[in-house]
Amino acid sequence: MQVKLVECQTCPPDYLTEAELITLMEKHGIGTDASIPVHINNISQRNYVTLASGRRLVPTPLGIILVHGYQKVSVRKWRNAIVYAVV
Repeated sequence: MQVKLVECQTCPPDYLTEAELITLMEKHGIGTDASIPVHINNISQRNYVTLASGRRLVPTPLGIILVHGYQKVSVRKWRNAIVYAVV
C-alpha cells in the first residue's frame, strides 16, 4: 500500500450571476416579477456591487460593509419592523 500526500486549497464559490440572484430571490419570496430587476438595478446604482464578466455581481467594499452591518444588527428584527410599518 502506498500513500501519497497531496496539498490542496479550497476555493470560495463564484459570485452570483444576475440570473442566479433572480432565482434565489424568487425562491425566498423576495420581490415580484416587476420589482426584482429594479432591486438588482438599485444595488448596482448604489455601488453595492459591480457587474463583472459573465454578468457576475461582485460586491464592492461598501456592499461588504453593509452586509456586515446587517449581520451585527438582527436582520429579522429589522425585517419585522419594516413589515409592521408597511401594514
